[in-house]
Amino acid sequence: MSVLAGLAGLTGLTAGCGQERVATRVAVPRPEQVLAASVLTERDVPEGFWPAEVGRAVTALRPPDPDCAALLRVANATRPDELRGAGSGAVAAASFYSESPVLSLHEHIFRLPPGEARQRLTESRAALARCPSIAMDAGRKKVALNRYRLPHPKGARDAVAVRYQRGDARKGYSGVDIVLARLDHDLLVITAPGEFSWGGHRKLQRAVAQAVRKARPAAREHAAAVKAAATASPTSRATDARPSPSTSP
Repeated sequence: MSVLAGLAGLTGLTAGCGQERVATRVAVPRPEQVLAASVLTERDVPEGFWPAEVGRAVTALRPPDPDCAALLRVANATRPDELRGAGSGAVAAASFYSESPVLSLHEHIFRLPPGEARQRLTESRAALARCPSIAMDAGRKKVALNRYRLPHPKGARDAVAVRYQRGDARKGYSGVDIVLARLDHDLLVITAPGEFSWGGHRKLQRAVAQAVRKARPAAREHAAAVKAAATASPTSRATDARPSPSTSP
């Protein structure tokens, strides 16, 4: 059984003298509404990608190594509570497939409480450093998908990008790409198993770059709204409405 065959089973505040302090109410958009418009659509991905059923990307990979398992747990997560320690949050997802070369691309955007996206990425980066290869079943034997670092997608300053692959120049390379990018309070996760030869690498790189470009504006808007809401919190409207002291005798 080939590596590819094995992977195929993966499917504001104002105040003035003698005036009442008025708290500014800041409306934070519903995360589900914003995120749904932030994931990739068929118009965003390279030609040859088609919409697919959203699901887990690499369920056939079940490494015994705890660090590799931790990295794949994030790559396979479909709900915020599946990101260890992340707690509640919102999520939007999209999936696509390509017949030639054989590829699938799974995108999830998790909107997490402040600080959680950074923490999850820090933990994944540490797990990646301790996971040089991932073992998988290939028929009667096990093969190793070896780690190759990928460039960070443009526009993602805090990211993890890695490829686990096997193959050669004659038969082609196959495996799985994992890209994690922190966009303010959002965590973008893209997992893409399949063939990297015959144009597959270029197609994936273009799709990942577009995913970052599309998700970034909504992430920035959300971060600004969270900051504004914190500025207008009850603690900042401390004084009650009192008339200014009279200056008449």
